[in-house]
Amino acid sequence: MYTVLIVDDEAVQREYLRRLIPALDSRFTVAGEAADGEEALAWLAAHAADVLVTDIRMPVMDGLALCRIAYEQYPHMRRVILSGHEEFEYVREALVYKAEQYLLKPPGREAVRLLFAGLADDLERERGDARALRGLQSLSEEGRMQVGRRLLQALIAGAEAEIGTLFPLAYRMKIPLFEGEGMLLLLAIDESSMREQGAAPHERSLFDYILNQVTTELAQSTALAWTLFDGRERTAVLLSGTDPHALSAGAEALYGKIRQAMRGTAGLTLTGGASSLIEDVQQLDAAYAEAHAAVCRKYREGGDTLYASGTGAAAAAGAFDTLVQAAAAELTDPYGERRGAYGRQAFDALLPDGLALDAACAYGLVAALIGELQRLAGGKRRAGQWAAAWQALDRAIPAGSPAAWPAATLADACRAALAPLTAAGADPEPRPAFEAAERQLALNIRAYIDENYAEPISLALLSDKFRASQQHISTIFHKHAGTPYIRYMTRVRMDNAARLLSAHPDMKIFEVAERTGYANVKHFSYVFKKHFGVTPGEYGARE
Repeated sequence: MYTVLIVDDEAVQREYLRRLIPALDSRFTVAGEAADGEEALAWLAAHAADVLVTDIRMPVMDGLALCRIAYEQYPHMRRVILSGHEEFEYVREALVYKAEQYLLKPPGREAVRLLFAGLADDLERERGDARALRGLQSLSEEGRMQVGRRLLQALIAGAEAEIGTLFPLAYRMKIPLFEGEGMLLLLAIDESSMREQGAAPHERSLFDYILNQVTTELAQSTALAWTLFDGRERTAVLLSGTDPHALSAGAEALYGKIRQAMRGTAGLTLTGGASSLIEDVQQLDAAYAEAHAAVCRKYREGGDTLYASGTGAAAAAGAFDTLVQAAAAELTDPYGERRGAYGRQAFDALLPDGLALDAACAYGLVAALIGELQRLAGGKRRAGQWAAAWQALDRAIPAGSPAAWPAATLADACRAALAPLTAAGADPEPRPAFEAAERQLALNIRAYIDENYAEPISLALLSDKFRASQQHISTIFHKHAGTPYIRYMTRVRMDNAARLLSAHPDMKIFEVAERTGYANVKHFSYVFKKHFGVTPGEYGARE
């Protein structure tokens, strides 16, 4: 039950509303009445109301003054203005003080019914949010940390649906994610050191877990540091603080401690990648891309060191990611038409100007490729095929092999290692039907995004809806649409946001965000500026 306070200097008007409101919506009861603003404030000092309904023109204290004070002292109370046609300017001023709605006098039954139905829905959502918040605030410290880590993982992955849900929760729970400036440190165990220690490839997840636990323990002494897994089970650390120089030095010192600890506990080496400084936690996706690129430098320059993003990093990461995509496309091609096509060309891009790798780098590169393909496959191949691929890699690049591995030789070794994964399987369906099914799936996904861009959309949701694996959906959409699904969805949302701002310059930014699939207005503004180069407000003013 929601309570209403009616304020009007006309007793007849108060009596009319006192009877009408609960008759039209049983969720409301009139708890109090007042003849002017001062009486209303005196009543509110001793009682509580969910909704204030007030006339504008009253003696002693008018409705505008009452709304102004109520807005400051009772911000959660809804405010409704009663006005005549000639009082529109008063209404405009009242809206500044967050009046939810206004009713023309005398108010009609249907107008009152619709208004209070909307208020009841809003109040119910608010109470539900408050209950959820009380529950979240009662979580243990570890529970709060899990919420924070999950949000950071969503920011790294660009999972907008999760960001929209978790960001407001983290804000309300006052979880300290970021202070001043920040940087991301990404850590990856060197594949060659695992072979040197005699560790089997399937033990990689165990050592990744050990690295994460060691990092968490050592990072506890840092003022504000978050340790989490990325999507590849590598350990990432978000560091932030108000002193940029101390931040960079702290990242180097932390890497040194973790490197020493992993050598001592497991005999393994690890490579680190450090991003440049960021000014907002919502830039974490860009910081992660830089840190990932820095880690990829080990495939050219060797591991067991901390790399910074910069010259060569982006090129190395791009070449490695292209190699992964090309190999994955070959393995998912039922006709073998792409077989070997990625080989020499991909390695030439990875090793420009005749660059050759030493044996440790060569083994680490192909091992990382197999590991990434295994992660993306998600159990689609038999365990024996992966075991055979690792054995083939050991034969193709044996320990103590020649020091120099140019692109052509490395491509041959890679092809030999992947051979067990490209073994012929069941006969595929006829090519025309296969291609048509792929195209239709991509078209269906595109149409779904075009129609439902204002709703939370994720790969998991698309996988459930279209009854296909997340990796298959991602690969097929990229192949036929020419862009990843997340970029396409962002473009659709941004185009519609720009259309709304152009057609409705007075629309609030949070309304545009909500109508284009963003629950968090700050994240929406960040994505919008990244897409168009200006903020939503600047775009609307320009239009």
